[in-house]
Amino acid sequence: MMPRYSLSHVIKERYPTFIDALRDLDDALCLISLFANFPQHQSHEIESKDIEMASRLYKEWMTYCTVAQCFKKAFFSIKGIYYQVEIMGQNITWVAPYQFNQKLPFDLDYKVIGTFKEFYIHLLRFVNFKLYTELDM
Repeated sequence: MMPRYSLSHVIKERYPTFIDALRDLDDALCLISLFANFPQHQSHEIESKDIEMASRLYKEWMTYCTVAQCFKKAFFSIKGIYYQVEIMGQNITWVAPYQFNQKLPFDLDYKVIGTFKEFYIHLLRFVNFKLYTELDM
């Protein structure tokens, strides 16, 4: 059995205020939206539960942005769909990939991506919880 640990203390140390967390959210949204579109892959150690969690959190984020009507801009590019929202005076811009079948390259270090994914999932869970609480949802 794997030991359990929490990243809550790391998030609280790195982001002393909620505004700090919002300012750093663009990279997290880019990676989580990308990861939500990954196929399950055993040799890259990409598990379906991680993909499902990323997908759920990203859908929750997009639902909040829709309900709060905080979208400012969106446009299509070759890389994907760029979004920009304004939440609490902070502009957050990220790119989400198109939902095509992904062919994963073998020359990437998926363990590094997995480490960032784990941290960003915890961060987005924290942010989603706070934003949904403020909307009484």
